Amino acid sequence: MGRRDYLLLFVILLVNVLVKLPGLGHSSFDLDEAVHLWNAQKPLSDIIAHAADDPNPPLYNILISFWIKAFGVDEAPARWFSLLFSALGAGAMFVFLKRNFNVRLALMAVTLFTLSAVQLKFAHNARPYSMMVFFMVCSYGLMLESLRRPSAWNLAGYAMATALMLYAHPTSVFNLPAQGLFLLIHLRQHRATVIKAGASLALAAATYLVWHVNISFFKSGTGTWLAPPDLDDVLLAISQLNVGDQLFWLQCAIAVTAVLLLVRFREKEMTMPIVLGLLWTVLPFVGNFAFSHVSDPIFQAKYVLSAQVGMTVLMAACISVIRWPFVQGAVLSTLAVTMFHLMDWKVTSGEDWRAATDIVKADEGPRTATFVSPWFQFQTFAYHYDRNIYRDPDTTQSALVARRVFTAWHDIVPEGSDRPLYARVHFVESQSGVENQQQRLDSLRANAHLVAEHHLEGINIYTFDLRIPPPQLHLDFEEEHDGLQVLEGDKEFSSVILVPLDLTFGSDTTLVITAKVRSGGGLDQVFLVASFINDGDYVVHVQAGADPGQLGSTEWQTISTEMRYEWAKHGASGLKTFVWNPSRRRVEVDDLEVSLPTP
Repeated sequence: MGRRDYLLLFVILLVNVLVKLPGLGHSSFDLDEAVHLWNAQKPLSDIIAHAADDPNPPLYNILISFWIKAFGVDEAPARWFSLLFSALGAGAMFVFLKRNFNVRLALMAVTLFTLSAVQLKFAHNARPYSMMVFFMVCSYGLMLESLRRPSAWNLAGYAMATALMLYAHPTSVFNLPAQGLFLLIHLRQHRATVIKAGASLALAAATYLVWHVNISFFKSGTGTWLAPPDLDDVLLAISQLNVGDQLFWLQCAIAVTAVLLLVRFREKEMTMPIVLGLLWTVLPFVGNFAFSHVSDPIFQAKYVLSAQVGMTVLMAACISVIRWPFVQGAVLSTLAVTMFHLMDWKVTSGEDWRAATDIVKADEGPRTATFVSPWFQFQTFAYHYDRNIYRDPDTTQSALVARRVFTAWHDIVPEGSDRPLYARVHFVESQSGVENQQQRLDSLRANAHLVAEHHLEGINIYTFDLRIPPPQLHLDFEEEHDGLQVLEGDKEFSSVILVPLDLTFGSDTTLVITAKVRSGGGLDQVFLVASFINDGDYVVHVQAGADPGQLGSTEWQTISTEMRYEWAKHGASGLKTFVWNPSRRRVEVDDLEVSLPTP
């Protein structure tokens, strides 16, 4: 590489950092990020010991442990580690494609890699995926170097890069068949070279296999929570890797055009790059799918991330087949602009744990407990609740319990008793993604039952999702236990629904808020209250009163109100809604609900 190439490499690294830097700390840590970093704060011996009971090798946790000790465990510093590996991946892609093919193909591939919304997402995620991509690119690149010049350094580098790829994330193993088949294609012409490169590949696989077969996790036969993938799962993964279907079909059209041009003009120079990109794209995807049917289901978009990187190389090779510079530039520009419009620098995680913990802390008291569900989300909650608690893994759970934050229901209602230890319980959970909407609603209803079953004074349900507006948040106190929330005496306010509106909706929205009330008679003051809250201040406050004429009957009455949420006007607002009984005489409450208007 000459001085011009080094200058290009520096520009590529710098542009990748600058493109992916905005919004690095916008999203709160999600569950997996918090767990990785929580474990990474332990002593090195504990990190390695923990890896024996975890399907993920310890490489990422070991490396990130040194990083966070130097730069801190907050969102932005911790994610810088992934961002830098993403930039290095772009740099490695340029170096190896330029050395083994040509500089034009290398620059096109790097451009598409830089503008990938999926790569941006994982550059903003404190998990091993960007590191895996870097070692993956080095593995494929050193395979090409070994075929071109099978020196001891290249072969050793190929074995090391492949082993590091496998130790970054075990699902990268599905790249081995792609590389093996690519080597076999060259067997007739370069028999000795292919045998040497194949030996390096086998050595890397054996190095990983030694760890894999000797840890307790895989010996125990522990399965996954996933089901074998069907066609819908395949289509979903393709859509997620391409952030929608538009980009996928555009890339298919480019690939078909390139094949036709390749046949028509016999562009032999581009045959090997296309074959490499095709194998890199298809075989890891198909291999994961097949493994998920014959062994443990592990098929998700993030576990076939290799396919997206391969598609980047494939697209650059396909565009290079186009002979006419103007057409070539137009196709590349169309693809690049499409990818740029799909990039989202803010929301790379679907969970807003900051809002969850802020609301809980604002309403803490000696008679109030917090229940984090499911239990394994306690690390994520702890980080945003109290950094000092999070930074001491040995005492995290005990410190949370001392602050009345629990992950086991028997800590709130002792086993064998129907009397809770606390009057009000905050339920905190985060269910992200449209596929979990029914799960979210079921959880809301199940938790609402606990109020009636254990005669709690009230319940606050917090669910947080930055991307998917909930179709309905609903507290139902009737199902199964025939329980109702009864307000009388000191119980002036019903359970509460809180929604972080700016993050959940992000645009102007009309919200419909309803509740059912019933009284045996004599009440003239029962209100459905809804408020927009901005940093603890009530910026809009609406209350709808029940019809006094109907409160004297034993029939249910529905109170309803609408609120117009205007993003530009209300900014970082949340919605808080509940039923208020200022008379403190008996009134029954049911079906508190926040929903979108019916179209």
